[in-house]
Amino acid sequence: MAAAAASYFSGTAFMPSQRPGTAAAHDYAASGAATPSPSKSRNNPRYSGCVPATVRHISRSLAAADAGGDAAFSIDFFKTSNVRVLGKVETVVSGETDVSFTLDDGTGKIPLVRWIADDADARDAAYVKAGVYVRVHVDITGFQANQQGFARSIRPITNFNEVVLHFIECIHVHIENTQPKFSAYSGTGGQQHDLQSKVLKVLQAPDIISLENGIHIDELAGRTGAPRTNIMAVINLLADSGFVCWTIDDFHVKCVCNG
Repeated sequence: MAAAAASYFSGTAFMPSQRPGTAAAHDYAASGAATPSPSKSRNNPRYSGCVPATVRHISRSLAAADAGGDAAFSIDFFKTSNVRVLGKVETVVSGETDVSFTLDDGTGKIPLVRWIADDADARDAAYVKAGVYVRVHVDITGFQANQQGFARSIRPITNFNEVVLHFIECIHVHIENTQPKFSAYSGTGGQQHDLQSKVLKVLQAPDIISLENGIHIDELAGRTGAPRTNIMAVINLLADSGFVCWTIDDFHVKCVCNG
């Protein structure tokens, strides 16, 4: 997959190379064909839900789709045609019916186009200026064939806290979609216990969260009433999933989230 992902980059740029057997992008202006304005489709259910993503994440997802022969685009197993990206505008090329530009979010560069068919489209296109930070809702459908994503909504960034927030949202959504959901723990004797939930409840208790070095495994076993071996198995699972971490030794553990 690494080799496939690399094909979507030229340096740090997100520029897919034309692959054998792939048709070139359709030149709407040259053919005179009417291009459906993205603004006309804003009420289309297909556009519901816009996944926050980085350019690098989009690139890897497209590469994975290519490698697996899956025509549907998905991010972290969530199928969608719409992503939200945020970055700095570069290399703007304006035409009568569209404005094409490259967006750099620090993880890579993605080519985008905003078609202009009415005043709403023209307003969005006016925000596209070199060096300006913008938030863009992108329709990624047909990216491999068209070599660019279709910008459906463009808004300038006036508060740079939005940049930080966007990347936090990307991380949050990635974790939510990829980390395993805990199932019931099978205790000794075949009895089912939701031991993971019990352990997390103890670890997230205010008196435990406040401890710099966390809680000892033996105390955790005492509070949950579970055997020490079972506690160790659950803690190892939680640690592998990124919910807890070991602190001063192999017996003290602390939750990295508080609820």
